[in-house]
Amino acid sequence: MTESWMPIAGRPLHRELDRLWLNQQAVAHNLANIQTPGFVGTRIVKNENPDFGDMLSAELIRTDSRHMSISDSDLSNEFTKQPVQDLSPDSEMAEMSKTVVSYQTLLEIVARQNRMARTAIEGR
Repeated sequence: MTESWMPIAGRPLHRELDRLWLNQQAVAHNLANIQTPGFVGTRIVKNENPDFGDMLSAELIRTDSRHMSISDSDLSNEFTKQPVQDLSPDSEMAEMSKTVVSYQTLLEIVARQNRMARTAIEGR
């Protein structure tokens, strides 16, 4: 996603897509380990009060704003792992479905923004 033509709306969409991607990984990990005794699952939620210094250092480390970091250091800056005690295959499948629908909806928004920008640039 190119953020240069829409910096205000592009950044929140980009971060939410990142969060949904990380949450999907967490749900898959929860499903894989659901039968493990004592396993505590996780969900990825947005950090409501991120530390500015952490956010700034994370941005300075990345070489390109379009590259997604897959390390846990990026997770601690803007997202938080939330423990889930009452795991069940049904609840995890429901969470996975909800994440997929949200991700597809945001991708459609990005595609529409790109089409609108292309129309404005090309004049069609």
